[in-house]
Amino acid sequence: MNYKVFIMLLFLCFLFFNCKKSPTSLPPKEEKIKNDTLISNIRSSCNENIQSNIYNYLLCSSWVRLNETDIKYILRFAKENRSSEIINTIEPEMPVWVNSDVKINNIDYQLQVKGMSYLYLTDKKDKTRKLLTFDSKDVPAIEKYFIRKLTEDDDENYEQKLSKVKSDFKKVKTDISKWAGIYSFDNNNYDQLYKKYTLNVSNNEIYLYEGELPGCKIYCTPYSIDDKIYFYYDADKTVCSNFDTSLIDNLQNGDLILKTYVKDGKKYVQSPIIPYWDDKSSDFKKTNPLELINNIGI
Repeated sequence: MNYKVFIMLLFLCFLFFNCKKSPTSLPPKEEKIKNDTLISNIRSSCNENIQSNIYNYLLCSSWVRLNETDIKYILRFAKENRSSEIINTIEPEMPVWVNSDVKINNIDYQLQVKGMSYLYLTDKKDKTRKLLTFDSKDVPAIEKYFIRKLTEDDDENYEQKLSKVKSDFKKVKTDISKWAGIYSFDNNNYDQLYKKYTLNVSNNEIYLYEGELPGCKIYCTPYSIDDKIYFYYDADKTVCSNFDTSLIDNLQNGDLILKTYVKDGKKYVQSPIIPYWDDKSSDFKKTNPLELINNIGI
């Protein structure tokens, strides 16, 4: 055989076998995620945070929206984590921010994606739930999809994002003109632990106090949505030295103090932190609708 022909045949064989290997083929794990994982019914639950903390709500609202491709990409790096240290790190947990249905190898799961760089994968059939996190070496690949890294090393970055939403929130002008006034309500218990509460609403300041003044003025920041006014704890303005602070000792800045609304021409308040005596159950409950008494118009 001619030497040149032999070399040419070798070259053609080399090209043939290399062309069979697609340069765009996916790594085995990514290929498995692509073929064996189906993502559907992606939904955000930002609004759940309105009932708990305004800053969590605003962070959630500003968070990048995840699509099917994003979630599949994130799942490539997620690994089950049973470390008690991690579990302690993520508590107290914020309400879920992104939910989706996931089918992996024909098994149905509920996926919960938390903005703090972790996930929950729950088997819909047997209800077992796995906590998924990311190895430190993989964090650079997925960090843009989350609000913060699951480490104290990211505190500064997170605080900057939090400061921005706080600054933006201060610029929001909530119309409270229809609510201007001084209102009172009580806990409906005259035999024991009777307490009276006063809500002062004006354009200059909004605060709630228990009992009579002088006492702890709990300053609030308003936010309006769905014809309701939500009043959130302003820890920066609230200074209660030498006064009873039991009502706010467990609150974080931006936590919900109460919400107000109008029904059948009457004004009502509901609070997740103020216990109200329920005559039917003979026990204290929270978030009961209480009618507001307008003492003095402003």
